[in-house]
Amino acid sequence: MLTLIVIVLCAGVLSSGCGQKGPLYIPETPASEESEDSDS
Repeated sequence: MLTLIVIVLCAGVLSSGCGQKGPLYIPETPASEESEDSDS
């Protein structure tokens, strides 16, 4: 029974990203002085 629960949880975690949209990487933001000033 425990094995079945583990399999179901793993399948849910692995398939959770199937509906995600957008790039699969973190796009690099161009380093500019304006963006640094707006953060502070």
